[in-house]
Amino acid sequence: MALHGFSAALLALFEAHVDGPLRPSTMAQAMDLPERTLTTRCRTAFGAAPAQLFLKYRMERARTLLAQTDLSISAVAECLGFANPYHFSTVYKRIHGIPPTRHRPA
Repeated sequence: MALHGFSAALLALFEAHVDGPLRPSTMAQAMDLPERTLTTRCRTAFGAAPAQLFLKYRMERARTLLAQTDLSISAVAECLGFANPYHFSTVYKRIHGIPPTRHRPA
C-alpha cells in the first residue's frame, strides 16, 4: 500500500471512529494488516504509534469544534467519545499545551 493510500485509509478509519475508542488491533483488522505492520508503517510515516495518531486526530477535531461551534467543553468531549470531560480537558492540555477553554474565539 503506497504511503498516500495508507494515509488516506488511516484517516478514513479515524473519521469513522472519532466518537469513541479505536484500538490498534481494530485498526489493523480494518486495514487488513497485521498489527505489527500497522505500527511499523505509522512510526515510519508519521513518527508515532497508531493509538497516538488517533488521539492527536481526536484532539485536532476537538480544537476545531471548540473554535467553530458553541458546543460546551462537555459536549465536545462527548462528541469525541470521552465519558469524563475532566479527562478530556487533561488530555487536551497535554496535547495542545493549553486548556480547551483557551481555544474559544475571543
